[in-house]
Amino acid sequence: AEMLAKACGLSTNFLDWGKDMEVEASYEGPHVEFPVNAANVAVVLHEIRANPDYSLHRKYVARLLGECCHLLREAPGVEHITVPHNGKVVVFGDTHGQLADFLLVLQRHGPPGERVTYLINGDIADRGDNSLEIFVIILLYKLLYPDRVFVNRGNHENHDINRKPAESGGGFFDEVVYKLDGSIFILFQIFFEM
Repeated sequence: AEMLAKACGLSTNFLDWGKDMEVEASYEGPHVEFPVNAANVAVVLHEIRANPDYSLHRKYVARLLGECCHLLREAPGVEHITVPHNGKVVVFGDTHGQLADFLLVLQRHGPPGERVTYLINGDIADRGDNSLEIFVIILLYKLLYPDRVFVNRGNHENHDINRKPAESGGGFFDEVVYKLDGSIFILFQIFFEM
């Protein structure tokens, strides 16, 4: 991941990502505070539910990706997932940009937290229209509850597949470029390599 960042001319200090980006005065979406807090996550989640096609500002997406890359770099290669006392582990995957399905799982099982751990088995990207929004929610929760949110990379968290058009099984590149820009797509590819 660090080699890819260097090759793309990006900082290998992931915590720098997005800090040099400006949020335009015309931006009307939610603002993300760092470190992430529960109230801020609730506001962003509400906005995504209400306006799924109005993307979070690219500055915030870059910062979320950088913070998560930093967190993952510091994590052990294999993580142990424990069931919280009187809690549960929710295992699912293959959301493929289907935001309604992802939100239904959160509604049925509750958000990650003291009693709920999530293990997301990849294939979040491609095919559907809202992979970006699903990733934003996952990144927010990973930063808020790092020991309660785990993501296994699927075969769709991959540059070659992401670059294909949606009708050929890909689409994530087109989605990210349309909603934000190509530089954010590169940051996602680095995140996928972590």
